[in-house]
Formats: sequence, structure tokens, C-alpha cells
Amino acid sequence: MTRPMLAAPLLTLLAASSPVLALEAACDPIFKASAMKIAQARWHSVIDIKGAKMEAMKVDGQFFMRIDDGQWQRGPDLDHAETVMLEMMQSGKAKVTNCQDDGEETLEGLATRITRYTIEIAGLPEPASNVTLQTSQDAGLPVRQSSDTTTIRYRYHDIVAPEL
Repeated sequence: MTRPMLAAPLLTLLAASSPVLALEAACDPIFKASAMKIAQARWHSVIDIKGAKMEAMKVDGQFFMRIDDGQWQRGPDLDHAETVMLEMMQSGKAKVTNCQDDGEETLEGLATRITRYTIEIAGLPEPASNVTLQTSQDAGLPVRQSSDTTTIRYRYHDIVAPEL
């Protein structure tokens, strides 16, 4: 799968994890999780988009990515990408609605809080996506995020920059 084909589903999930100023209170965990993730010095994500796999990581301000277990390469500033999504939400080009707390679940031994919501981004082929976000109860960090076509898993420990 090429980078352009990965862009739309990834933008949908990034949009949903960016902070926003005035939304329903039930949306707060979504925006807090985004802020917490951006503040981390290191994280690693595995993104499954319709069977294609992309990995991304942040290590001390540097970003790396690879597609389908290929070679690691330097990646774009993904913190900036979330900032761009914030601007889209503030301008109304992206909307987060129908936020609801869906309780707790243990995911691989970690207590998580589940938040479900809808994200709409003008101009994308899929006008709206229903998203489920699981955040760690101890730190509020995103652990798993999924929609009909995309799943992202995050981890924050033992992250080392890859060999390029």
C-alpha cells in the first residue's frame, strides 16, 4: 500500500486525537490523550489499514516510519500533523461528534477507558468514521484506536531509534 493510500484513514484517526477548544465534555478524553501523546519523548505505533501495516515512532523529537516491515526511514513530524488536524477542527473542516464513554476494559493487562465518537473530515472519500479510542487509566495515553478500516496500537516503553 502506498503512502497516499494510507493518508485518508490515518488523517481520520489523527483528526480524532487532536485537542479542540469547545466540544461536548464526553470528548475530553480524546483531546487529552492526544496532548499526552504529543508530550511523550518516545512512542511507537503499529497501524493496520485494510491489511497493510505501517509503523511509526518518535524518539526524542525524531520521527521514523516503515511500511509492511520494510526498511525504516526518517518520517514527517507527526506532532505537527496533529496540530494541522487541530486547525482543521477549529475551522470546521473536521468535526468530532457523538462522543460517549463506553466503560472500562483490560487490554493486554492494562486497564483502559473506552471512548467512542464520530469524526467527519470534509473532502475525504469516507464522509464519516466511527472511532473507538482506548486510553490507559493510569496516564490517559492512547493505547488502541480503531475504526472500520484502521487500527492503531501504541506503546511508550523501551522505544529505541531504528537503524536506518
